[in-house]
Amino acid sequence: MNRVEKRIDFLYALKIRKLNDILQKYHLTYDDYQVIKVIHYMDGVSIETVVKESKLDPHIIRKISEELLQKGFIKIVDNKIFLGEKAKSLYPQIKKDLKKEERRLGEEISGEDITNIIEVLDQLIDYYEK
Repeated sequence: MNRVEKRIDFLYALKIRKLNDILQKYHLTYDDYQVIKVIHYMDGVSIETVVKESKLDPHIIRKISEELLQKGFIKIVDNKIFLGEKAKSLYPQIKKDLKKEERRLGEEISGEDITNIIEVLDQLIDYYEK
């Protein structure tokens, strides 16, 4: 993995951590949201399609699906996964909150900030490569 890819990995991890903070108020994680998003766009989907579309590990998706089923976010009918009423009502607000945060993060970063971020990322990479 080259340095740019490593920088992107660090930034992506930070972004996910921030989005997880927002999703906590809905008792969800970013992985939960990824599964819900696939089901939202492909209601009545198979578990195999959720695995393919979300790019998450099948074991993780099965665990997430069980938890979402217990929380009422999804329902399973004839081996097809559908959004539950809870997810249907919350999804628009969750999506709005996440988009708002992504937009806010993008607007707050200046050119100088990006230079500083790159320097810090390089220091982190150097530290973890030792």
